[in-house]
Amino acid sequence: MLETHPVRIAVVVLLMELVLHVFSKSLALGSTRTIKKLKAEIVEIRKEAAPLNNPSTFSKHAKLERKAAAKDKELEKLKAKWESPKYKLLQKVPLLMRSGVWTWILYSQGKVPVIQLGKEAVWPIGPLLSFPYGGDWMGGGAVSCVFWLALCHKFSGMLVNATLPQ
Repeated sequence: MLETHPVRIAVVVLLMELVLHVFSKSLALGSTRTIKKLKAEIVEIRKEAAPLNNPSTFSKHAKLERKAAAKDKELEKLKAKWESPKYKLLQKVPLLMRSGVWTWILYSQGKVPVIQLGKEAVWPIGPLLSFPYGGDWMGGGAVSCVFWLALCHKFSGMLVNATLPQ
């Protein structure tokens, strides 16, 4: 078993979760922003072309419709790119990394408390903090790796969602 200080593991887990959430969010934002931008351009071009649909301005109308059709094709290519197997695999990287690291941490450090607090400090939720070992594990007040991993995952997700724009 690898001997490491539990606080180091706590910090590494928190940082890893933050990085993986930022990576996931940036992948999703990149595709969403680009698609929304292209859709907005297409709508704007079509609105601009709609009043020009009469015989005297037909050439301008046809030019704008061709431009909108080209943007439509670009949008379809972009959607196909985001739905490609390569991109789908890239989306799974954070999940695979998280699963591997969590498994390693639980295997190597699972029975070591991440943080030891006073029994009185965690009085009502002590058994939850020390899940799955129970409230009197390590004399009470111990925070287990399982709880810490779940807490870091949730906290980092909320932090990234609050700080990165939609």
